[in-house]
Amino acid sequence: NHLYKHESSVEHFEKAIDIAEARAAAMELAELYIDFIGVCVNTKKLGKAWEYLEKADKLLEAFPNPLLYARLQLRYAYYYLQDSLFYFNAVEFLVDAKNIFVNHEAPLSLKNIYFLIITYGGFGELAAFNGVEEDIIDAHQTAIELGEQSGVSIRLAWNYLSAGNGLMSAGELELATEHFKKAQNIEQDPSTIAIASATANLGY
Repeated sequence: NHLYKHESSVEHFEKAIDIAEARAAAMELAELYIDFIGVCVNTKKLGKAWEYLEKADKLLEAFPNPLLYARLQLRYAYYYLQDSLFYFNAVEFLVDAKNIFVNHEAPLSLKNIYFLIITYGGFGELAAFNGVEEDIIDAHQTAIELGEQSGVSIRLAWNYLSAGNGLMSAGELELATEHFKKAQNIEQDPSTIAIASATANLGY
């Protein structure tokens, strides 16, 4: 999924889900459902995403786990971020996810840090929808700092691009240029769309 090989990702997730369902492994299954929802949203299969949102919800009702619940809230948020008519439904889910992650007593695993990073990315998307440059910059800068400090570079190119967009809109052209150049040069986030967009913005 993170290498943008979505067809292969779907195939592997479906096999893994079949195995976990046969074993009735509740926590493994909840985590797989939540991860698979991300692939469904990325590939715009929103009907399937909703099906697995409901499945994960039922599992976590029966077997509560706060960090998995936070991840699920984030998946709900990104589901709603796909549709401009329901965009603002994402707010409560983003806030819930963020509060659980930042108030968790034990240090977060790298995977949970990744989910916290995309939580701030979600706040940045909402700010972009509202046209609030300062909030766009703040949200994506927080995501960038978390990624750089933890070494979690997935989606770092997107966060540099989005922060750069906010900076460009705010007239901070030097800083925007720095962010676009960084987005072009992150080998660990091979998003051709993010790199192409950063390059186009530099030209602009």
